[in-house]
Amino acid sequence: MRKYIIACFITLVLSNYTQAQNEYGYLEGKIVKKEGDTIKCYIQMSPSYGSIIKYKLKSNSAELKIKLEDITFLLTPYNKFEKILYKNQKRLMTVLVNGKVILYSYMEYDEGIEKDYGINGVITTYKELASYIIKKDNVFYEVKHGNFKELLTSQFNDCNDVIMKINKKKYKFKDLENVIIEYNTCK
Repeated sequence: MRKYIIACFITLVLSNYTQAQNEYGYLEGKIVKKEGDTIKCYIQMSPSYGSIIKYKLKSNSAELKIKLEDITFLLTPYNKFEKILYKNQKRLMTVLVNGKVILYSYMEYDEGIEKDYGINGVITTYKELASYIIKKDNVFYEVKHGNFKELLTSQFNDCNDVIMKINKKKYKFKDLENVIIEYNTCK
């Protein structure tokens, strides 16, 4: 009986812990609608947003929802999310670097892998999948491990310092943010 109670307690703690990882709460922010109106509110925090964004007008008020199609961007204390159209799909993407080239990222999560711990319960883990998009001259390009060198050397051919660092492998895919920052300051 004691083992059963301990197993139930561990299962309860683990299930609450895994659920808490998905809820980030609400923080003060702004939603800018496509008409230009701004809603100062509390936005539900998330590493990425889908077709619906949840918010509250006051920290203790009821939860409201707004459709992605009705907004242009949103600001949180930590990020700016801008709605972009890429491959015929609208998404709110995090603006990582702003300048003559803008770097965006979007987080997705895989289906999840369940691990059965018998009497102790099941834990599901999810793998983060990041997508990176650059916008140069109002054209969007997806940057991946496989096209990093080819894409950036062709798009940034007006900045020899950046090209040289990419070709000499001083800059790799993991340095993408620094590449964009340096390119944006290149004369």
